[in-house]
Amino acid sequence: MHNKVMQSLINTKMAFFDENSSGAIINRLSSDFKETDMIVFNLLEMIDYTIKCLFSIAFIVISNPWTLFIVFFQLYYFGRLRTRILTITRDCFRLK
Repeated sequence: MHNKVMQSLINTKMAFFDENSSGAIINRLSSDFKETDMIVFNLLEMIDYTIKCLFSIAFIVISNPWTLFIVFFQLYYFGRLRTRILTITRDCFRLK
């Protein structure tokens, strides 16, 4: 990915460099690479928390099978809540 970015930066027209300072370009590139590195870390962390949560739910349901009804209700509720939150945050980012 780094090579693709550098190749496209090299092939950019000179007018781009006239409009943007080298500090702004370097700042943008470093922040973009920082974000891509964080995506991998956040994905691994999310997988870890998901597995822990599923094991906790499985242990509780095995201990008391009646809690399965509560688990299904909560999964439905949080699924609906997630879709609403995604809609709201996407609208905010669009306004930005």
